[in-house]
Amino acid sequence: MLVPIPKPVRTTVDYVAAYYLTGWGAARGQRSADWALGTDYHSLLGEYNSADPHLADWHIKMAVENGVNVFMVPSSRPAAHWRWETNFENGLLKAKYLEYVNFAMMFNNEPWWDQSLGGITKEELTVETMNYFAQKYFTHPRYLFIEYKPVVVLYHAFIYHDRFGLEALKRLVSDLRETARSNGYKVYLIGDVMNTWHSERLGPMIELFDAISSYNILNAGSKWTHPGGKPTVVAPYSEMVSGYIQESTYFAGLAKQYGKAFIPPAIPGFDNSRMQKAGIDNWLVVRTEPTPAKFREMLEGVRGFALVPSMIILEAWNEFQEGTVLEPTKENSYLYLEQVRDVFGVRPPEGWPPHAYPVAAR
Repeated sequence: MLVPIPKPVRTTVDYVAAYYLTGWGAARGQRSADWALGTDYHSLLGEYNSADPHLADWHIKMAVENGVNVFMVPSSRPAAHWRWETNFENGLLKAKYLEYVNFAMMFNNEPWWDQSLGGITKEELTVETMNYFAQKYFTHPRYLFIEYKPVVVLYHAFIYHDRFGLEALKRLVSDLRETARSNGYKVYLIGDVMNTWHSERLGPMIELFDAISSYNILNAGSKWTHPGGKPTVVAPYSEMVSGYIQESTYFAGLAKQYGKAFIPPAIPGFDNSRMQKAGIDNWLVVRTEPTPAKFREMLEGVRGFALVPSMIILEAWNEFQEGTVLEPTKENSYLYLEQVRDVFGVRPPEGWPPHAYPVAAR
């Protein structure tokens, strides 16, 4: 089926971003890559391969017609042409309709925290990856720039700080900035630092970044328990809604205190029980009874913090095996995505969109 030309809606904030996973079809036995592990939600587009540019065209159309205009793409080692990164370059980057959306990279070096993979240390990886970003992606006309700087998200910055200490995080950030500078760029670095731990120790970490946000806050509004020694949160999604609003209030104030920007996050739900039962995760988070209406409440609760930059980040477009899905599904159709459009989009005329979408019956 040919993908009709997208008809983007205007938004009341400059950037409505969603984390966009490119691993589907890339590996067996790996989360967010292997459909055979099972999902609770099922894409209207079927069990797709992220390397398909036609699939990416559908994603772009669905996104921009409902207010999402930036895809944040996780990347661990693009220079080695790992499958997720190769899928991204063969899929989204080759989409016919890429001109309708911006993209930016999220650097995930977590696979190197405990071991060296492929004969490279996490320090060498940092330089290699930023060189690759600068030379291959920053020059792309659809790469997202803020304040004339290419945007990069540093995944799990808070956990890195907690694991290795402030000085190690300083070195990591310095390596990212210096490598970008050697390529002629001042990078706009967003730190994934939000959490439920409030302390004056957060200040020196926040000072390292241009802006702060979060990938997700799994225990927002609730507390971890440890049955059998396994970190666990099984609690209502409604508590997550109030928790996200509470953490955005706190961290927006903290960012202002340190002269940094704040980008509010939002999430439509979370459930990794399939991954826990499969032995892939040794932890469990289930936010029960998520609904589009409750997701809308979260969006409305945090949108007032999307100021400078005028931006919000949503987790995620297609994290099917963690139950964080904006992409239209057989179970929820377009209901979650429509909440984004209704909260952040300028209301389109009646009867929008004017042409066909994939639907569950097809």
